Amino acid sequence: MASYSQKSLMTWAAITPNKGLVIVRIDEKIDALTYCDMLDTCFLPVAAQEIGYDFIFQHDNAPPHRAQVTTQFLNENKIDVLKWPAQSPDLNPIENIWGIMSKEVYKEGKSYLNCDDLWEAVQIAFKNLDPGVLKKVYESMTSRLIKVLESAGRRINY
Repeated sequence: MASYSQKSLMTWAAITPNKGLVIVRIDEKIDALTYCDMLDTCFLPVAAQEIGYDFIFQHDNAPPHRAQVTTQFLNENKIDVLKWPAQSPDLNPIENIWGIMSKEVYKEGKSYLNCDDLWEAVQIAFKNLDPGVLKKVYESMTSRLIKVLESAGRRINY
């Protein structure tokens, strides 16, 4: 999501229409096994407690997300996954949330000396996400889908 100097901070998060559910700092290269482990240890326990088991999981077509081991893990855990077009970043509401959080993290020209300080700021921005903004982003999905269909699958401005 964010970087300073030559270092970067990679994060993964899950949101619902009314709250930021979980955010994870990723300190290693993500492959399918680490992705499944993260879902198993960081996402599923929180999801079970906060939203139950009746949800549709959305992730993109990153290689770890579409790997056979990931598909098997999701099937074994009875997680319904939204079918995802090959080139469709415009449909992912988390991208809007990253943009909103980035503005908050870097407001007034703020910079960070190390990844730990940046990570702390990212967690605060995530914790303070406005539920109204999350709801608005989710409610925009129908119009996004329509625009993608109207553009024959090409990139849209959203």
